[in-house]
Amino acid sequence: MPQNVDNLQTGKSQSGSICYKHYEVERILSRVIKSDGRYVYHVKRVGYDVLWDLENFVDEDQMFCPELIKKFDFYEKRKKKWKRTQRTKLQAKKRLRELANKA
Repeated sequence: MPQNVDNLQTGKSQSGSICYKHYEVERILSRVIKSDGRYVYHVKRVGYDVLWDLENFVDEDQMFCPELIKKFDFYEKRKKKWKRTQRTKLQAKKRLRELANKA
């Protein structure tokens, strides 16, 4: 099985077993946490458009692309840190303006 793959459950076969389609994942677009604490990933599949269809949301136990998940986690942490830094800078500027107006 290729590295960047997710499974999409497509139903049951005549024998009663569950059938899966395998898709190659190009990149992970976002992630949400379910009420049970597991992640659901919104993925862009190779050769498909980015749509907000349910089949583009994949449970973490159906994702077989650890490198993409690791890369996504890295960039998410970096993005959060950047946002936190920007917020701190804006708060500092606001305080300086308030002090300048009081003086």
